[in-house]
Formats: sequence, structure tokens, C-alpha cells
Amino acid sequence: MGRHRFFSPDFVLHERVPVMGEEAHHAVRSKRLDVGETVELFDGRGATATGVVESITRPARQTGFVVSVEVRERVVVPASRPRIEVFAAPPKGDRLEMMIDQLSQVGADVYAPLLAERTVVEPRAGKMERLRRVALESMKQCGRAWTMEVDDPRELRRVVEDSACDSGVLTLVADAGGVSPGACVRAGGGVSVIRVIVGPEGGLSSEELAMCVERGVRSVSLGAHVLRIETAAVVASAVVAMLARSARTLTESTGGA
Repeated sequence: MGRHRFFSPDFVLHERVPVMGEEAHHAVRSKRLDVGETVELFDGRGATATGVVESITRPARQTGFVVSVEVRERVVVPASRPRIEVFAAPPKGDRLEMMIDQLSQVGADVYAPLLAERTVVEPRAGKMERLRRVALESMKQCGRAWTMEVDDPRELRRVVEDSACDSGVLTLVADAGGVSPGACVRAGGGVSVIRVIVGPEGGLSSEELAMCVERGVRSVSLGAHVLRIETAAVVASAVVAMLARSARTLTESTGGA
């Protein structure tokens, strides 16, 4: 079993870090963490470290456990490039939380609910906070060093217009009549951001698709079958991240731009 991972937003400033609250309770009660065990710390912004549990206490005035960790080796992991931003209509029920978890696992950097003509779900503030917690828990599970950001809902027109103003952004929209994602990613060259748009159930309207095309958004097909929103978002993000980041790594390793 892998090492237990603790989220600690300011551990880089200290040699000894107290972990409290739900993080500590889960580690002690569910994971049976003990003194002397090696753990990992991360701040969600690329900094990670290994540490050793020095003590586990339950102070009289505290309602829960306090796990004291001595910080050892520190590492800063650079953010992946290009940055993958996903704007997908929220699916119904618990499928949205599942989508957040899986987007985090495949390497997406940002998710924002897409507001389009046929969008039927618009998450409220409480739900958005829940989604951010899901992203954090997914980060702990899958071992990434950067937390996937969960942004506020965004209107389709705003996403498209913002993208059209920035030459460093490649924007793709999932559409059955589109071309291969690989062709678009290769044509995009060394962009710094790739945005993936996935419409609601029933798809984007013909007027919305026309607006996308007029502003330079590339239509991409995700295969022969009709996919659920969450499946399309995860598949598109995984394929784009693999293609773009592999190409960038190859270019850098061979001395290219």
C-alpha cells in the first residue's frame, strides 16, 4: 500500500507540520497511521515532501487528533504544459462528482461548468465547494502535485470569445462531425493552453456550433458512438493531454522550441 498523503497548504514554511481535522482523523482511525511511518505532504501548488510522523496526540482542548510530521525531502513539481482547461455542461446527479474525480485523474488542470442553450444543471455555490473538495480528494488518491482548479460556471460565448483573443490558446469542441483530435493538436503546435468544450445532453445548438467555428474553434470527433457528457469530457481531456504533452516532451528532449 502506498504512503499516506496529507494536504498541507503551508508546509514549505516549516520543519514540523501539525495535521488536524478530518485529515488527521481519517489517517489515524481509518488508515491506522502510526508514529515512525513515512508520509507525503503536498500543498496543491506543486510542492511535495516526504516526512516522518513524530507523534499522534489528542490534546484535551482539541476535538480530534493532531498528527505531527517532521518534514524531510522537499520537491517542487512544475505544472504540466500545455494547460488543459475543460468547459463541460454539468451532468445530472452524482455523475458530476464522478466526472470531476476522473478529470483530475487524467490530468486536466481546470474544470468549469459550461452554460449553453440546452444546459439543464447549473451548480450552486454549495455544490461548487463540494466539487472542489472532490478535486482535492482525487489529487490525494492519484498522486498529482497540482490540484485541478474548479472554476465558476462560464457561458459558452464568453469561453469562445476569450479564446479567440489569445493566440496561445487552442480551443476544441466535441462534435460528431469533427476531425481527429490528433490532427488538431498537431496543427496547434506549441500552444500554452488547450480548451475542451463539451456541450449538454442533446449537444450544442446549430447556432452555437456556427459561433464556435466562426471564432476559430476546432470541431473534434471522439469516435463512432454517442457518449455521455462525463465520458466525452474525460475521454477528450485524456486524449488531448497525452498527445500534446507527449509531443512537447519529445520536442524539448530533442532540443526543439
